[in-house]
Amino acid sequence: MSDQRLRELERRYLESGLPSDEADFLSEALRLGHLPERRVQLLADVGYLPARLLDGREEMTLAEIGPVGRLVRERWGQWELASLNYVLALRLLPPRQDFAHPTRLALDPALEAVAAWLERPEAEARQALSRASRALSSTELAAWLDEPAAEAIRGAFAAIVWGPSRGLTRHPSFETPRLASEVLGLEGYLAAIREDLAPRLLTP
Repeated sequence: MSDQRLRELERRYLESGLPSDEADFLSEALRLGHLPERRVQLLADVGYLPARLLDGREEMTLAEIGPVGRLVRERWGQWELASLNYVLALRLLPPRQDFAHPTRLALDPALEAVAAWLERPEAEARQALSRASRALSSTELAAWLDEPAAEAIRGAFAAIVWGPSRGLTRHPSFETPRLASEVLGLEGYLAAIREDLAPRLLTP
């Protein structure tokens, strides 16, 4: 009966698209142990509305995004911050017609190395990312992208390469959410959370 109710709730939110209906689904999935509570709480902290509704929070405001990077690192961890920064970095890249740009070609190995570390967060993957990101000139990146976008992408690398950051009040990786929101706007930031990060974290 419980699994049947879960399927009914899933069907309802997929049909309606309402955050409140998805919140009901998440609540039941958590109750049944089908979703890790840690990841749902993380999504609430970074702005995913269905998860926020579970503990009475409203939609995230632009002002709330500023401290998100440090909050995620301190409350949840390095992998979680790197995951957030990675999906935001991907959103900051230019359209496909620019994919042959020399800077994009230099950036690709670094982004692929981030993805590899997220899949298997091991020392070898971190070292590969360090090599790939060093090969990408900061000057080239800043010249190709708006400065906030360039800084945000460098922060995505820093979340992994620069090692532990607990206890720091400032760190390059903390700034990516704020910088991304400056470039993407509030709706663009929330779309990245909704469309890119949430499926990654909620898929078994």
